[in-house]
Amino acid sequence: MSRVFTHAVRAGLALALSTAAALAQSAVFSGKVTSAGQPLGGASVGIVELGVGATTAVDGTYSFTVPVGGNAGRSVTLRARAIGYSP
Repeated sequence: MSRVFTHAVRAGLALALSTAAALAQSAVFSGKVTSAGQPLGGASVGIVELGVGATTAVDGTYSFTVPVGGNAGRSVTLRARAIGYSP
């Protein structure tokens, strides 16, 4: 039986989108997904409300661009999921 890991992060996302709106037409989100301190490659990371995201590389890193447009100041959830992991 597979378990799915879901991690939600809200801190700073609304701020990042509103700051990006003032400076540019898009915002880049990047980071690293780990489990017990080890990189987690193949995890899915994204913002469900905006339909954007990426899959982590072998070293657990990800990067994707969010078009700001009408999303400035909007509160969203950054979610990471991987088969075999649960919150």
